[in-house]
This record gives sequence, structure tokens and C-alpha cells, in this order.
Amino acid sequence: LRLWLSIIVDLEVSNYRQIPALPNLDFRIVAGDSLIDRMGAEPFFESLPTPDPDNFDMFLHGKVKTLEKELETLKLKWANEGAGTADRERLRILRSQIRAKQVAIAQVQLAHELDGADDRLKRLLKPTGGTKPPTKKQLADATATVGNLRVLQAGLRADGAYQKPFLWPVNFHDVFEAGGFDIVLANPPYVRQEQLDAIDQQAYAHAFPGVHAGTADLLVYFYARAVQMLRDGGQLAFITSNSFVKRAYGKKVQAFLAENLQLGTLIDFGETRVFDAIVERYVLVAQKRAPNPKQELSAHFLFVAIARLTGSRSSVAAVREQLGDLPSLLEADRVVVDQGTFTQNDWKIEPAEVIDLFNRLMSQGTPLGEFVHESMYYGIKTGLNEAFVIDEAKRAELIAGHKSSEALIRPWLRGQDIQRWKPVWNGWYVIFVRHGTNIDEYPAIKKHLSGWRAALTPKARGARKEDPGRKPGDYKWFEIQDNIAYFTEFDRPKIVWPDIARRLRFAWDDRGYLLGNTTYFSAALPLWMLPILNSEVTEFILCQMTGSIRGGFLRLFNDTTQHLPVPKVEASVELQLDAIARAAVAADSRPEDDRVSSLSAQAFGLSGEDQHVLREWFARRSIVVTDDDMRSPEKDEASDAF
Repeated sequence: LRLWLSIIVDLEVSNYRQIPALPNLDFRIVAGDSLIDRMGAEPFFESLPTPDPDNFDMFLHGKVKTLEKELETLKLKWANEGAGTADRERLRILRSQIRAKQVAIAQVQLAHELDGADDRLKRLLKPTGGTKPPTKKQLADATATVGNLRVLQAGLRADGAYQKPFLWPVNFHDVFEAGGFDIVLANPPYVRQEQLDAIDQQAYAHAFPGVHAGTADLLVYFYARAVQMLRDGGQLAFITSNSFVKRAYGKKVQAFLAENLQLGTLIDFGETRVFDAIVERYVLVAQKRAPNPKQELSAHFLFVAIARLTGSRSSVAAVREQLGDLPSLLEADRVVVDQGTFTQNDWKIEPAEVIDLFNRLMSQGTPLGEFVHESMYYGIKTGLNEAFVIDEAKRAELIAGHKSSEALIRPWLRGQDIQRWKPVWNGWYVIFVRHGTNIDEYPAIKKHLSGWRAALTPKARGARKEDPGRKPGDYKWFEIQDNIAYFTEFDRPKIVWPDIARRLRFAWDDRGYLLGNTTYFSAALPLWMLPILNSEVTEFILCQMTGSIRGGFLRLFNDTTQHLPVPKVEASVELQLDAIARAAVAADSRPEDDRVSSLSAQAFGLSGEDQHVLREWFARRSIVVTDDDMRSPEKDEASDAF
């Protein structure tokens, strides 16, 4: 649109009907699915990367080549006549013919794929003598393939507003003949892997094997597509979520980008509200060429600088006002490092001394998951907290209805109830109906849950997300959603923590609370570990592991915390840590942070210089948070995010 406007504002015409058409503009700006150029695992002739033409049917190959020649003839005619002719009707017809040819190239290949898929399904439905009968999965997969092809075929029309599949070499033939695009600029949609269609996931796996992961968000495939589309020397400029530098799935795309691009400028906005959507944004500018690992790049983390000017919960408007002086912000937090070192250090935007301290801390002792022999668990996913989580009044009512109810009702902690050192119970209970429970022995509870029966009934496999019911599974409508095989662990003294928090809130629970789905726990951790887990050293480690800062959100899922180092502690230090923990759990007062920090530094063997690096890091990478800032933006702890 800006290209079009920049041209017409300079035209000296008194009548808008005199504005000439822009050559090729109609087929230079196209709406389509940038990533889907194949049907599941099956590529088209013009898929990226370009498949071997010998793998295709020769007759189909000839039809496609004929259509492509006809398309280029029409485009040439448009280029020769479009800018000069006043015959608008002729241009409209020519434009429609070009679009029809583009769509026909995809349609003829879809039709061929559909014929083959139909034949395969018919053979499965009517196996010939001696042929092994198909499995349910084979039939389901074959039926789904036919259905998906028909949906694509019906939606791909010459007069349609959107093309899927979208064949880049067809729509931009001359660009790819010249080697690719000069620039790829993108702000990909933020779509998590749970929302991706299975058939599209199959296509991504085959089109982008270098970055594909089953848990990857959609953005990684846009990076891979951009590299496929760029010419050598072309420039990439993306703004995406920063999840690919914070989550495990991002390792593949990080390696892919480092192998194919010379990284130039990287800006991590952290929690800064650049847009209205609650997504942590990341800017990457790079060039497609053989990378030089010794060449320096410029990396910036802007959340702290902007938050200190506007507040951690500032509006988009306030943030954008500060971004008006972007050069000053970039200079306020700038790390210059060579590409080899940057990528080797997991894309951390930190100076060398901070990276060195983190690496030495991670090399100490035993990883937490190994220390507890993998006995780290998440809380209970009921699937519908509205039905299973009750207050004191409802508990009394159910017990009055039938005394058997008391056996299934247990005190319940949510993530927000877990405070530093010990939890604060807020009067909630959970109806803990484990798998295999005979609900008829608990008539009052059965009657209560019956009020939610439609919402509690497991969905059929393959049901739509919007259909009523809990997730598909082998459980009865009145049972909690997950089979908590480790339920006896809840009764043991244990260290508990929320899944996401702005401050470290590891706590000791010796009252046998059941825990909600926004919590984690381990009954295999000794009490002396509690001060270590609540220390500045652990906070620093977790900030480095999750790409956060002091005052930012820490993601404390098991896939992160299992890697925390447990240091080898001398018996005398262990006794002091144990005493601090016992005093903190027993009293309303809290231990002095300086004492906890000192003992934790001693446990990890930190030198005076190490502690100085730690203090400097917290001074540089911290923001002040209020109680209103404490709730996680990812999900509401009062309800299930199942």
C-alpha cells in the first residue's frame, strides 16, 4: 500500500480515472499461506526447496510446464500493455487470466494428488484377496488425506482472496529466476504449536526439516521459508516472539540461522509492550551468506531501559513514545560479540564475565532432576476447576449430604497461594476423584458433579477444540482429567513452587496439600535446599536459563528447574541452611536475604569477584515490581489451562 501511495501522490492528474495502472502490481501483492506449498508430505513441482522433477508423473509434469509458459506469456503482455492502455476492461480481463493460470497450476496438481488419494482409500476399503486388512489408523489417515485435499481444492479459486497452497516460484517466477528476493521483511503471526493443524505440521516437517520440532511455534517456519526465498546476499528483517531463544524447541532454528545467515542486529524487547498482544518481541536483522564466526554482531536487551522510563506495566503508547529515541535505547544496553561466541552461548545477550559465571555455576554439583531421581511432579489437572475446586461452604454442604464426601475432599493450593518459604492456604478444596473411583459410593459428590456432566465428559478423539467436554482420554466423566499415579507424593513433606513467578517463591509444605495445575513439587528435596532455591544465586541462574531479569517473569516448569545445579555442600553449611529454613517455615518473619546470599555463595564456592559480577548484573538487569505485577500473563491461575 505504501508503494502504491508513494507513486500516486507524485502524479499530476485531476481525475482519479486518469491514474495509470502499476505494471505487475496486481500479481506482485498476493494474499496466501506463505508456508504451505505442498499437501502434507507430498510436494508440488514448485514447492520449496525445489524437488527432483524425475519424481513426478511425466504427463502431469508436461501439463504444469504448459500452464507455466502460458502464464509467463500473459505476464509479459501485462508488462507491455498495462502501463499505457486506457482500456480498463482489457486490463481487468488480463489480470483475471493471470490469476486463473496461477491457480490452475496448483489445481491440476491437487487434482492429481486427490485421484491418487482416492484410489488408495478405495483399495483400503476393499482389499483384494490375500491383502492384509487395514488398521483403523490407516483408514483414518487415508480418509483425512482425501478430506484435506478436497478442502484445499474447494478453497483454491481464481476469484478467491487467499491462496493455499501458495507456490512462490509460480507467483514470482522472475524473482526466483534471478536467485530470490533481495529483502524478506516479516512480522509472523504468533501461533503456538497446539493450534497448528496436523496436516500442516506434516507439511512443515518436510518443507523445513532443519528447524522442525513437534513443540515449535509457527514463527520458526517463517524463518526457514525466508532463508529459502532470499538470494545470496539478501537481507532478512524479522520481528517475532522471543520464544525461539527461550524454549527448548528453539535450539534447531538457532543453529539453522547461525549456519545460513550473518547475524547483524538483534533486539530482545522482553516484556516490553511493543504491541497490544502479550507477546515478548524480538527483532533480528541478518544477511544470507556464508557466516563468518569471527564477525561481530550487535545485541540489545531493551526491557529494563524502557521499563525504568515507563514502568513495567506501561501502555503501548508510552512504550512507542520512548521508541522514538531508539538509538539512545540501543546504546543503553548493547553487547558486541562475535557470531561464533554468541551462538555458542545460546544467544544470550550478556557480557563475557556474566556468561563465564553462569557456565561455571551450571557445571557444579548435580542437576536437580538427577539429584531427586526424576521425582519432580506437576500439580493436578482436573480439566474443569469450576466443578472440582470448592470453598468451605460447599465442602460442608457435600459432607452434610453424605458423610462419604469427606474422604474425597482435600485442601488445595493454587500457584498464587505459594509464597516465599511457606504457602498461605486460602480456604480452597479439591474433590479428588481419582481414576478407578466408584462414584456411586459418594452420592453427594456424584450429584454435585452431574451439574457439569456435559462439560466434564471427555471429547471424542478428533473432536474440534470448540466442542463441549474435556480433552479426549480414557477416563470417566466424574474423574479428574489426569491419572495422578504419584498421588501419594502429595502427603509427604515437600518443596513446592509456582510454574511462573516474578520472584522466587519456593516453599516448604508439610501439611499434605494437594496442588493445582500451576504448581510443581518434589518430596525428594531436603529442607536445607530451600534457602539455596530462594537465593540470589539461583535467581541469577534461572534468569540466565529463561532469558529473564530480576522482576521479570521466571518460567519454572520442570523442563527448566530440572537443570538447576545442586552444589556439594559442606556439613557445617548444610546445618546452617537447614536452621534458616526451619526458622522461616515456623515463624511469620523471614530470614535476612544477606545471610541467605552469603551461605548460598559459600555453598557454590563463589569468589569475591564472582559476587561482584552478580551484584553488578542485578543492578543492571532488574526492575521494581508491585503486587499488581505479580500475576502471570500466560494464564489465570484460578482456572485450568488444560
